[in-house]
Amino acid sequence: MDVAIVSALSGLAGAAIGGATSAFSSVLSEATKNRRRTAEGWFNRRVRVYDDFIKEAADHYVDALTRESDDPKALVSLYALVAIMRLGSPREVVTAAEAVMVDLRKVYEAPNRTLSQINMYSEGGDADPLLEFSEAARKDLESSRARLLR
Repeated sequence: MDVAIVSALSGLAGAAIGGATSAFSSVLSEATKNRRRTAEGWFNRRVRVYDDFIKEAADHYVDALTRESDDPKALVSLYALVAIMRLGSPREVVTAAEAVMVDLRKVYEAPNRTLSQINMYSEGGDADPLLEFSEAARKDLESSRARLLR
C-alpha cells in the first residue's frame, strides 16, 4: 500500500475518532446537566411544599387554639400538601406531616384556650408542634442537597 494512502486513512480515522469522542462527550455532558436540572427542580419543589405546610399548619394551630371548629374545610389545604408530599417525599417526612394533622385535629376539637393556658401548653413540653416535621424535612433536604452536590 502506498504511504500516502496509509497516511490519509490514518488521518481520517483519527478525525473520525476525535469527532465521535467529542460528540459523545457533549451528549454525556448534556445528559448530566439535564439530570441535575431535574434534581434541582424536585429539590426546590420540596422546599416550597415543606415551607407552605409549615406556614399553613402554624396558622391553623393559632386558629385551633383560639376557636373550636367542626368545619372540615379548615384543614383541606393541609391535606392537599400532605398528599403532594406523598408523591416524592421520604416516608419519615410524610409520617411527621400526618402526625401534625392528627395533633391539629385534636387541638381543634379541644376547648378554646386563653393566653395563660397557651403559655401552660408551651411549658408542658408541647411548645413546638411542628418540631418533628421540621426535623424530618430538614434531614430530607440536607440529604437531597448532598446528592445534588455530588
